[in-house]
Amino acid sequence: MILHCLVEGNSVRSTARLCDVEKRTVLTLLTLAGERCERFMENILRDVPVRDLQLDECWSYVLKKEGHKLPHEANDERIGDQYVFIGLERNSKLVVAWHLGKRDRDNTFEFISKVRNATAGTFDVSTDAWPAYTPKLICNFPTGPITVSWSRFMTSQRKRGSDIVRGIL
Repeated sequence: MILHCLVEGNSVRSTARLCDVEKRTVLTLLTLAGERCERFMENILRDVPVRDLQLDECWSYVLKKEGHKLPHEANDERIGDQYVFIGLERNSKLVVAWHLGKRDRDNTFEFISKVRNATAGTFDVSTDAWPAYTPKLICNFPTGPITVSWSRFMTSQRKRGSDIVRGIL
């Protein structure tokens, strides 16, 4: 019942109230479900044939925006701007890979590694032309060459992804 309420879009607090449990219980169950879903994606989604893959990031923040961090919080990676990297197969709308982290080269590389493990075959890649998505990084997929077309995700998809991130965080 708790997960059903969360999937339907209820907040953590309203889910706790509706299910007559503590907020901590809802958060614990949500964490457990998330970890199991992540394991499922990593173990089951392998070598998925894709035709057209869209790579994008959705921005959000945790506790405060990056520019509002205090000096003692400057190196805390858990606070500030966070991005959800999404690899979406355009035709089926299947999310083949995702990654949460800062928008930097290391996190981009980790995300691309997850995409490589999840996909198979030759396919087109559409991105927002962020410099870390260099053709050299993307085109080194072990399954063969791919065509890179620099384009943007639809605005509605970006808005929807941001709403999802805010709901998760």
